[in-house]
Amino acid sequence: MKKTIYFQIFSLVFAFIFLGITSGKASYYLKDSELLKPLVPQATLKLSYNDGIVCFINNQLVINALEEDHNSKYWNRELDVYKYLKIGLNLIACRVSNGDGNKGKSNGKFDAELIINGEEIITRGDNSNCYKGAIWRYYGKAESRFHPPKEKDGDYWYRAGYSDSSWNFGYPPFGEEGSKKNCTEGILSKAPDDAWFRKWFDVIDLNVYKIDPQESVVSQLIYPAPALIRLGENSQVDMSIVYITKSLRPVITGLVKYDSRVKIYIDNKYVNLAKIQNGEKSGTANFYYYPYLKKGKHTYFAVAQNKTTGATSFPSKLITFEIK
Repeated sequence: MKKTIYFQIFSLVFAFIFLGITSGKASYYLKDSELLKPLVPQATLKLSYNDGIVCFINNQLVINALEEDHNSKYWNRELDVYKYLKIGLNLIACRVSNGDGNKGKSNGKFDAELIINGEEIITRGDNSNCYKGAIWRYYGKAESRFHPPKEKDGDYWYRAGYSDSSWNFGYPPFGEEGSKKNCTEGILSKAPDDAWFRKWFDVIDLNVYKIDPQESVVSQLIYPAPALIRLGENSQVDMSIVYITKSLRPVITGLVKYDSRVKIYIDNKYVNLAKIQNGEKSGTANFYYYPYLKKGKHTYFAVAQNKTTGATSFPSKLITFEIK
């Protein structure tokens, strides 16, 4: 009987000590965001347009310059739009006036880029070669003065609840300004022919962090970076090798700490989040991503981010591969 009591007491004491140690480690590990010092967040919307423009983000007016009359350049306007954004899905809606809302003549143009904390969220069209990720919905055609119809429930073209299912898809730059042919033509090509544009985009985190160099930390306490397992036909990847693949959509797979997001970077540009599978029991999850690429050499790396604390890893090792 006494042995049983002593054993139970010993077990309880051991359990408290063990849980105290492990929970201490766990809580300290989860506080790795304390090693990351917040910087001033930035969100810049860059607009190239001919002739005038009005834009909304999440139903809020960002710029009203419809009466302007000028040629386009990169960029006509650069706007701080941080206060208009939110975590999750966001909507940007713009109208470009080419002679209907102003004195514009001949042809027009529209292109845009959104940078949040150094990451390209909306891709500019002139450098993307009609990249699918840069796609917009648009309404309008050459020499047309028809405006998008107001819906029965009162929603206007720039509001989130408005249905743009009948609008066309297109790639920027839009219009036919100058001698260079753009990705989407037959729009903004002969005044007066205003055009309307809508695009949904996802914002994962509006904060930005850096590692404080004054902190003395053990490397394993920093949030772990994703580990790449496979790239296309290649497994056991090594950053000293240039991998060859024939696929224009080579699968990228790897491992990451459970409850993480994985941001994928191709050619030093953020492209999207990877898909995450399993990992709740083991603490390690699988991730995968299929990029859209062209033939030639490319680079890849990834960054992990804790969904709860916002703690962010260092970039994973840089991998170079070539599509032939």
